[in-house]
Amino acid sequence: MVVVCPYCRTKVETGPGALWVRCSACKERIDLSSLGTTPGVPAFPAEQGLEGSSVGGYKLEKLIGIGGMGVVYRASREDGRPVAVKILAYGDGGNESITRRFERETRILASLDHPGIVRLIDSGSDEGLMYIVMEYVPLSLAEKLKGGPVPVAEIRRIFVEVADALAHAHDRGVVHRDLKPTNILLAPEGAMITDFGIAHIEYERDVTSLTRTSAVLGTFNYMSPEQRMGEKDIDRRADVYAMGVLLYELITGKVPIGRFPPASSVGREVPRKIDAVIGKALSQDRAGRHDSVRALKEDFLGALASGDGKTRFATWVLVLVLLALGAAAVIQVVSTNQPGSSPQAPPAPDAAAAAVPDAGGAAEAVADVPADVAAAEADAEEESGPAIEGIQPKSIFKSKKVKPKPKSKPKVSPKSLLPVDGEG
Repeated sequence: MVVVCPYCRTKVETGPGALWVRCSACKERIDLSSLGTTPGVPAFPAEQGLEGSSVGGYKLEKLIGIGGMGVVYRASREDGRPVAVKILAYGDGGNESITRRFERETRILASLDHPGIVRLIDSGSDEGLMYIVMEYVPLSLAEKLKGGPVPVAEIRRIFVEVADALAHAHDRGVVHRDLKPTNILLAPEGAMITDFGIAHIEYERDVTSLTRTSAVLGTFNYMSPEQRMGEKDIDRRADVYAMGVLLYELITGKVPIGRFPPASSVGREVPRKIDAVIGKALSQDRAGRHDSVRALKEDFLGALASGDGKTRFATWVLVLVLLALGAAAVIQVVSTNQPGSSPQAPPAPDAAAAAVPDAGGAAEAVADVPADVAAAEADAEEESGPAIEGIQPKSIFKSKKVKPKPKSKPKVSPKSLLPVDGEG
């Protein structure tokens, strides 16, 4: 017989009648007497090695999953369409409680009709092998989480879809008890829950007889405290706890073990109110958790829409920056278009240029110049020609010193010889 090591998942051959075997890869001792029921250890039963054979008319192609009760193969139907075939590892008479649980999983899948729960296609027994045929979905949430952080919008979609499917099961008295990323499939239509192998039906009184004494069923990191303690009255709040673990892992990429940081502090743009939602779902006392997965979903959506924390802070910073830029633009437009305002004057010329009179101001400019200086400038202009544009008269004095002529006696105009009124 070939078994799969529960510690490193290496295939290990065992001899007939062996009670234990040591893994050739990790060197751990595998107790074959309690295979599949070891507390706190993932349960991996014997592998059948059936690739290439047919079971119930379905051709088994590849082993794709190993669970507490059996193995799952990707197979093909007669029309070539892929399906998932789960086969009871112990056969139909190897273990009575396992066989009854396998039959109950078939009944549960047949009773659940929801797009978020994997659909049952067929079931039966073939030459001592019990099997369940389900729709095949190649991608699981576990595989997606290996690819890095999940965007917040996608976290919202996946979590809501899983919560809705789980609420459908809870409404029919079904508690999954083994929610984890490998049991959540991601189809193009949305997220889907699979593997109801250890699901508990709340109204069944004989359910405890399907669990071996001292056996802990489930995956340790996702099990509620009451499951780890081996309590028998497990209710839907165990699934609420697992959903809290899933939400934390979706946000941070890690499982909340021991003392763990708040989800909002691990670099994801989620509101801080999410931390309170996760904390309530992970309450050690089931009475402190959400009463239902619907209440958890509503709490989650409310926290996500609250916009507090880093998301709200970043939003307000962006809004304030945009308002400041807009206000500056408005002030600029108003100041330039204000009634009565004139266009900005050109730069004032320097002092030398300002002294050059234009045609209309020649009289005023000459009037300010002393008579002797004006006469000298006039003589200089006759000698050097008219001033070139941009060269001021004063610059002529700098380049060529002009000696002022001595004052001459004023010329007497003939008119000045005329007699003045009143003179003889």
